[in-house]
Amino acid sequence: ETRRIVAAAVAEYTSFRHLLKDGYVSHLLPQATLMSPQLKTPAVWEAFQFRARDASEAVVLAFRNISPEETIVLRPRGLDHEASYDVAGNDGATSRMTGAALATQGLRPCLAPLTSARYHLRRVEGGAA
Repeated sequence: ETRRIVAAAVAEYTSFRHLLKDGYVSHLLPQATLMSPQLKTPAVWEAFQFRARDASEAVVLAFRNISPEETIVLRPRGLDHEASYDVAGNDGATSRMTGAALATQGLRPCLAPLTSARYHLRRVEGGAA
């Protein structure tokens, strides 16, 4: 079971590692303050976006940590406002949104403490929202 889980995690990472190497990274929320040397788990959400240079693809990673808020709004940056994007969450849910809607309405993960979410956004060529 552990091998299956690790293999799935590696395959997931492989699907977007090119964005980490060749794309742009953005903090979607202020960085958490970690107090050394305790390095306690932050009591705030953290979220990062990795985006292709041509805005054709992005990945948003969100971490609730031990924040009291179970949901938050994350607004991806640098997307094509006129284009449509297929949005796939790690929970299996998919939707289609325009770049403008993603920038204004955002993504709204609802997580338990110490859990995370991943959204993979891919521009739809010739598609409408």
